[in-house]
Amino acid sequence: MRNAVWLLGSMALLMAACAPRGPAPISTAPSTAAPPPSPTAAPAAPPATPDRQRILFPAPEDWAKGAAQPRVTIIEWGDFQ
Repeated sequence: MRNAVWLLGSMALLMAACAPRGPAPISTAPSTAAPPPSPTAAPAAPPATPDRQRILFPAPEDWAKGAAQPRVTIIEWGDFQ
């Protein structure tokens, strides 16, 4: 009997804590938000540099480091989404 009372009391508290609240109060004060910025043209892309060219178009020698016939090969893989 005592366990049933404790269980019902716990469930009542849990349900009260998870119950949805009433509607959010609506503010009648005037809005102070800034107006949205006007659309402007996107800035031109900076000119390509040698570093940017190496990043965008890697050479075959960029994919491996070390000896041609190593004892151990470590393969690193990443899946960026």
